[in-house]
Amino acid sequence: MSAPAPAVRPLRRAGGALVALVALQLTWQLSQIGPALALTAAIDLLEVALAGGAAAACLHRARLVAGRPSPGGDAGTRRRYEVLAWRFVAAGAASWCAGQAVWTWYEVVVGREVPFPSWADLGYLGFPLAAGTGAVLLARARGRLDSGLRAMLDGVLVSGALLMISWQAVLSDIVRDGDWGLPLAVSLAYPIGDLAILALVVLLVARSPADLSLKLLAAGLMTLAVADSAFVWLSASGAFATGSLVDAIWVTAFGLIALVAWAPLNDLVDDPTAGPGRAALLLPYVPVLIGLGVGVLDLWRGTPVGRVPTITGTVLVAALIARQSLSAVENAGLVHRLRLQEARLRQLAYDDALTGAANRGRFTEELLRRADEASSTGRPLTLAYIDLNGFKAINDRLGHVAGDLLLRSFAERLARSARPGDLVARLGGDEFAVLLRLDDTPDPQAVRTLVHDALRMPFVLDGELTQVVAAVGVVQERVSGTAEQIADFVLRMADDQMYRDKLALRGGAGPRSTSSSRPAQQVR
Repeated sequence: MSAPAPAVRPLRRAGGALVALVALQLTWQLSQIGPALALTAAIDLLEVALAGGAAAACLHRARLVAGRPSPGGDAGTRRRYEVLAWRFVAAGAASWCAGQAVWTWYEVVVGREVPFPSWADLGYLGFPLAAGTGAVLLARARGRLDSGLRAMLDGVLVSGALLMISWQAVLSDIVRDGDWGLPLAVSLAYPIGDLAILALVVLLVARSPADLSLKLLAAGLMTLAVADSAFVWLSASGAFATGSLVDAIWVTAFGLIALVAWAPLNDLVDDPTAGPGRAALLLPYVPVLIGLGVGVLDLWRGTPVGRVPTITGTVLVAALIARQSLSAVENAGLVHRLRLQEARLRQLAYDDALTGAANRGRFTEELLRRADEASSTGRPLTLAYIDLNGFKAINDRLGHVAGDLLLRSFAERLARSARPGDLVARLGGDEFAVLLRLDDTPDPQAVRTLVHDALRMPFVLDGELTQVVAAVGVVQERVSGTAEQIADFVLRMADDQMYRDKLALRGGAGPRSTSSSRPAQQVR
C-alpha cells in the first residue's frame, strides 16, 4: 500500500533537510575549517541531537498509532504490539543518546580522551538490546509468524551468515589482538549486537508487509550497524577520531530513524492478508550466499578458514537444508489444503445445499454438453421434468423443517433409482429434473415409472405418514442445432409436458402419459 503524494510531502522535505545536513557535516569535516575543538563539539552535539530526535520521533509514532481507533481482536493485539515496538526503539535511541552525551562530556567539557570501556559504552550497547526488542515486536505486529520453527531457522541462517562475514572483517582481529577481560567483552559486544540487529532487520523486512516507516527504521538500523562495525574496526587499529566518516554515518542512521515522525500512517497492521513481496521473502538468503561465498573464497585462496567459520558454515548448511525441507513439507500441506478447498468450492458451486443433488448451474452446464453431443451423434436426448404436487400445502401444514426433509428424502430416492451417468438435479423450490445419459434410449414411460417408484412409499414427516405425488413431463427428442437452442427447446417441451400432467392431477383424472418421442427435428 503506497501513500498518496500529499501525505509524503512532509517526509520528503524532512529527508531533503537530512541530506543537506549530512552534506554540510561532510563538507566541514573534509575542509577542517575553524578550530578542531569546535568541529568536535559540533559533531558530538549533532549526534546527541539526532539520537534524541530519533527517540522523540519513535515516541511520537507510538502515540499516533495508539491514538487510532482500536479494531479489537487479533488486529487490536497487533496494534498494541506496534505501539510497544516503537516505544522500545525510542528507548534504544534514548540510551544511545545518553551514551553519546557521556562521550561528549569527556571530549568537549573535560577535554580528555574517552576511556575504554566507559559509561558511554553502556549507553551505546543499550541500543541493540532495546531496538532489537522493538524490531521483534514490530515483526509480530506487522506479520503473522505462522511457523515458529521456520522463523527460528531464518534467524539461524541470517545471524550465522552475518557472523561469518563479520568474523572475517572485524571479529577475528579483535579476538586475536584484544586483551581478555572487560575490554574484549565490550569490544565483542558491539559487532555481536550489530549482528543481532541486522538479523532482526532482515527478518523484519522479509516477513512483514513494508511501509515507509518500516523501511526508514530498517535503513536506519542497518546504517547504524555499519557505523558501529566501522567504529570497532577503527578503534581496534587505533585510527578512530571524532570527525571521521563514521560520524556522518551515525548522523545519517539516526536521521533516518527520526524521519518516521513524518511517515504517513497506514492500515497494514489491520490487514491480515497483507504480506511481503517476493523479493523480501528471498532477502534472508542474500547474507547466506555472501557468507558461504566468503568461506569458499578463502578456500580458493588457500587461506586457513579457522574453527569458527567452519562450524558456522556447517550450521548454515544444516539450517538451509532443514529450512528447505520444512518449506517442502509446508508447500505439500498447502497444496493438499488447496485441493480440498477447490473440491469444496466446486461442491458448493455445483451441488444443491439442501438436497445434495446437482443445482441449476450444474444441470444447465451438463444439459448444454449433452445437447451438443446429441446433436453431433444423432442420439436422442432424454429429460424428465418433475414437480412435487401439493408441496406448498405440506410446507404450510407441517412447517419448513418437514418440507426440507421431504425434498431431501425425495432427492435421495431419485438418486438411488437413477442409473450411473444419469444426472439428478434440483432446479429450485419443489422442481427437479433427471437428465439421462446418451448411451441408450429408455422408453419415456419407463422414466415416468422411475419417478413414481421414488414416490410410491409414503414419507415420514413430523411423525406422520405423508403420501406425495408428482407431475412429470418426459421428453425424448432427436434434435440438431446449437447446444443453446437444443437445451432451450427440450426444457420448454419438458416443462409443457409437466404442466399438462399437473392439470390432469388437479382434475382428478390421475397422471397422464405425458411423454414425447418423435423423429429427429431441426431446432431453430
